[in-house]
Amino acid sequence: MISDGDNELVFAGNQLMDSIYLNAIQGRTKVRTITLNSKGNFYFGEGQPLYEACIPTTSLVPGPDYLCAVGDNGHIEKIDLDLMYEQIETFTEVVTAIDHAKTED
Repeated sequence: MISDGDNELVFAGNQLMDSIYLNAIQGRTKVRTITLNSKGNFYFGEGQPLYEACIPTTSLVPGPDYLCAVGDNGHIEKIDLDLMYEQIETFTEVVTAIDHAKTED
């Protein structure tokens, strides 16, 4: 989903979520990940209410801009299917790791 030269932005709600995500990307062949942490009450996207309730989250920040552009074929030729597959695998690993994490973490 990311073209050459674009970074994959991931918003991690706390240090544990950041650590879980960075562990989950081990072994990927297409990684240009930058993890972001919140400053104050600012959180990217739909996770804002969860963040405000102190519920840890991890979010892939949508991009690049052409994914929101209207084109004759929806710009489908720009999608990197191998990267998309790795991203899906990564979030599957993230969800599994969160499910097995201790609640006090």
